[in-house]
Amino acid sequence: MGLIEQTLVLLGRNEAVSRAVILRGRGLAPEQGRVTIDFNLSAGNQQQRRLGDIRPGEILELQLHVQAVRQIAGWSARLAYDPQVLSYVEESFAPGAFLATLTQLELVGEGYVEIGGDVLGEADPASGSSVLVKLSFRVEEGFADAAELSVTQLTWHRAGNGGPARDIVYAPATVLREAVVLVQPGDFDRDGQIDLDDFFLFADQFQRRVPPAEPRFDLDDDGRVHYADFFLFADLFAQRP
Repeated sequence: MGLIEQTLVLLGRNEAVSRAVILRGRGLAPEQGRVTIDFNLSAGNQQQRRLGDIRPGEILELQLHVQAVRQIAGWSARLAYDPQVLSYVEESFAPGAFLATLTQLELVGEGYVEIGGDVLGEADPASGSSVLVKLSFRVEEGFADAAELSVTQLTWHRAGNGGPARDIVYAPATVLREAVVLVQPGDFDRDGQIDLDDFFLFADQFQRRVPPAEPRFDLDDDGRVHYADFFLFADLFAQRP
């Protein structure tokens, strides 16, 4: 019996099953160093990747969140956008609690910005999940209906002799002129709560690519509905009231 099937049995017996029970399994863990964009600046990762009712001239604040990264002494991230509709607000780069003493680097190009840095001197490497950085973008006059902003490249500077590790990624977020009704990630049936009904919908999409699986089930935006998404859903399920 696979992990999904085992969890279905557990959840069927007890809807109040804890996160520790859901995450039990051998040799499985969330993907290392995953970064997502969040427009909600409240504590924690709200995974708000859509922002509506936007007009030219507005300043958009967002956070980058890192999950399950290990032994990092520095990092850099490249964000891409259409320069006709969005522009980076220079020097808005504010490191989060993760490597807060970072010596900052900021490179603005045509349609992208690269931010990051390293901790200089003797310092303990950082591990875990946290706010990586807060930064801002300006909505330009060319903005009409929608615009995409995406993290396209990550470089982790490993502590010790690990050296840099570069990944090509795609972690998008969207800003829209029209107002949007925000749906909590994991609430797949959009009934205002995360429960067994949502889990069964997720199980139907498990181990499928996007498409044919629907993007809403791909919680980490990597084009597949797999164990990384299952762990994210487990977190959301355990945090429900």
